[in-house]
Amino acid sequence: ALGLRLALPFPLCMGFPSSLLTMYQLLFRRLFLLQRLMYQLDSVPWAAKGPNSVPVMAHFVRSVLGAYLWYLEGEVVGPRLRSVQEAVESAEDLQVLERTHSTALTEAHREGLMTEAALGNGLAKLEKAAVDLLTSTDTDQVAMDLPKAVHQLIDGLESLDSSSSVAIRLSDRLKAIMASFSITSN
Repeated sequence: ALGLRLALPFPLCMGFPSSLLTMYQLLFRRLFLLQRLMYQLDSVPWAAKGPNSVPVMAHFVRSVLGAYLWYLEGEVVGPRLRSVQEAVESAEDLQVLERTHSTALTEAHREGLMTEAALGNGLAKLEKAAVDLLTSTDTDQVAMDLPKAVHQLIDGLESLDSSSSVAIRLSDRLKAIMASFSITSN
């Protein structure tokens, strides 16, 4: 698995226990892997032959992942990191800093769809369908899996207990993307 080993000098290591470093690692691994998948989808030659053609489905997945990455980077991770930065500048002790980090990362994982079972499964299914699209010749199966994965992602967003306006906007954006593509499951 992709990972990062970080050795922090004393006393900085006191404010970053291994559990926090693991949470950072999971968050940034997700961002990296999604960006990599987007890059791979960009390499699909554009020669559409119908609604279930690989280029059309690749564009669909890229649109969905792009909307999700906008949400994750701009609306979830960014604000949480800013709150941590402010805490670093004003923290009175290491316990406050560690608590702020832990809260920010827990919220980022929850709102970033990485801890909720339905959301995580929807995202995992979307990623799997995208990889299958890039590596498989069974486009009919991919055409069946893609809309299901996106619907599961939408359902998960709408079931977040704190349904933020941003999560609702992302859900609406994903619905619009779904409506604008005519991928048909056979």
